[in-house]
Amino acid sequence: MSKIVIGVIVKMNMVFCDKYGNKKVITGGNKVFYDEENNKILLNTGSGVIGYGLYGIVYKYGEDKCLKYITTPIACNEKVIKEIMQADLSSFYKIYKLLFDRHHDFNGYIMKYYDNPEIDILMMPTSYTLDNYYGILKDAEVLSDKGIYMHDMHSENVILGSDKMTIIDVDNYMYVDTDEITNINVKAVKGAFYDIYADCVRRHHSLTKEEYNALRTIFGSASDASVYEELKNYKYPLDYIKKKSLTPIKYVMKKGI
Repeated sequence: MSKIVIGVIVKMNMVFCDKYGNKKVITGGNKVFYDEENNKILLNTGSGVIGYGLYGIVYKYGEDKCLKYITTPIACNEKVIKEIMQADLSSFYKIYKLLFDRHHDFNGYIMKYYDNPEIDILMMPTSYTLDNYYGILKDAEVLSDKGIYMHDMHSENVILGSDKMTIIDVDNYMYVDTDEITNINVKAVKGAFYDIYADCVRRHHSLTKEEYNALRTIFGSASDASVYEELKNYKYPLDYIKKKSLTPIKYVMKKGI
C-alpha cells in the first residue's frame, strides 16, 4: 500500500488481488455519492475492496451490505438496473438504493452482501442444479417480458451459496427489441450454467476429453426440459458426466452416403 500526500489530502492506494491472482491497483481517496433522496454517502475508495470489473469496483459497506462504485457509468443502463431492483426477483441480488454523483448522474448502488463459499457444484446434489436452473429461468421469463436482455451471464456473475445461487452484476443488461428475447435469455442462462460447470472442473476436477464432452451435453440442447431429463436419475452431476462419457456415440448412416 502506498501513500500519496497532496496538500492536506491523503490518498491511500491498495493492491487488490482476485482469486485468479490478477492484481489491480485501487486509487484511494474520498468519494461522495448521493442517493435518490439526496442524502450524502461517503466512501473511502482505498480500502474495503472485495471485487472489481471493467466498469466498477465493489466495496464492503457495513456488516451485510456492499457498495458498487460504477467507474464507467456510460456502459450501464440506470433504467434497466432500477427496473430489476423493483422487480425483486428471487434469483437476483438485492439492490437497496441507487447512487449518483453531485450532478445526479448514475454512479453506483448499495446492495446486499452475499457470502461466496467454495462450492463444488458437480458434487452437490443434482437437485441443487435443477432447482436453481429452473428458478433462474423463471426470473429470466420476467425479464424477457420486460424486453431486458441478460447480457454478460457467466460464472463470475453468479454466486454459489450453500442452498441457492444468486445472480449479481446486471450492469450490462439492456433493453432489446426482438421477438427472440425469450430464446436469447434462455441461451444466456444455459451458457452461464455451462460456464459454472466448466469453472468447477478447472478448480476441483481433472476430466478426460470424453467427460468434458459429456459435460457439454447437459446445457447444449435447445430444450429446457432436456436439462431435467439428462440429470434427474443421478445423485450428483459428476455421476452423470462419468456415466455419459462411457456411452458410445451412435452414428446414423444416411442413405446415399
